[in-house]
Amino acid sequence: VRILHNESKITFTSKGAVKLLNAETKDLVERKIDFSNAAVIRPFGNGIKVGKDAYSANSIRILPYPGTTLGVNGRSYRGEIDIINTGKSLDVINRLELEDHLKGVLPREINNLWPFSMLKAQAIASRSYAVAQALRRKSKKYDLTADTYSQVYGGKSDERWRSSRAVD
Repeated sequence: VRILHNESKITFTSKGAVKLLNAETKDLVERKIDFSNAAVIRPFGNGIKVGKDAYSANSIRILPYPGTTLGVNGRSYRGEIDIINTGKSLDVINRLELEDHLKGVLPREINNLWPFSMLKAQAIASRSYAVAQALRRKSKKYDLTADTYSQVYGGKSDERWRSSRAVD
């Protein structure tokens, strides 16, 4: 899911340790880093600058260790984060399982207090739509966007227990 597009900088945090990979080559860049103190990430020539450290990769993948929560611009996300230097800006992609994606979609698409059967019906419709979009966008680096062009997605920050139960 592309969660940010054409950003001049982002603020990244993690509650726990993460690994950094070159997203294109899958080479390990950093083995274990903790971003409990926020790091500003910016495009840097043909690479990416994370805090004071510059990496020559056009895209980096942030992989959380078990139990680690990732944060981008103050929002929490499940899964992995790809940061891509698009030239003069950054795109941020949240890589995660479909079911986890839906848990961040339902509370943004419908009222969480509606009847439980409605939440389940929306989960089915959202799942079908997400799969159809993924099949259409095989050539892109992401399947969906986090806005009204696809499905409004708020990440782990927006998850609610009722809608998550409906997804499950």
